[in-house]
Amino acid sequence: MSSDSPFYQTAQTDGVSIVTVLDPELLKGEKETFYGLAESLAADVTSQGVVLNLANVRVFQSTMLGVMINFQKRLKEHEKGLRLCSVDSQVLRVFQLTKMDQIFDIQPNESAAIQSIQGKLGSGWLSKLRGMFGNSHGH
Repeated sequence: MSSDSPFYQTAQTDGVSIVTVLDPELLKGEKETFYGLAESLAADVTSQGVVLNLANVRVFQSTMLGVMINFQKRLKEHEKGLRLCSVDSQVLRVFQLTKMDQIFDIQPNESAAIQSIQGKLGSGWLSKLRGMFGNSHGH
């Protein structure tokens, strides 16, 4: 599945759908676009989950948080995970101030986000623990 839009670009890597947001200002006017995208990605039987790459986003209105929560909920209904990655420091601040960084699994980059979905690490706390203590399994 690969598509283009003025707001985002999608691709698939190793069974994970990658959505790269192209618009630097993720505004509430784009919520219908994201609702449609969530429906499409949730129904995609070839995908284990979705990585939402926010590297290009510099402005993120807090009203979009509800859209993001619905996006995640829709994916979970189809047993798919959602990971955010490459989040700008200003955008991350919005997530932190609203405590949404505890709701969404935010990974440092696309590769880590893909691995997180493939490993089914859950809603963020396990990956954060592994990040603090390392990924070694031996003693």
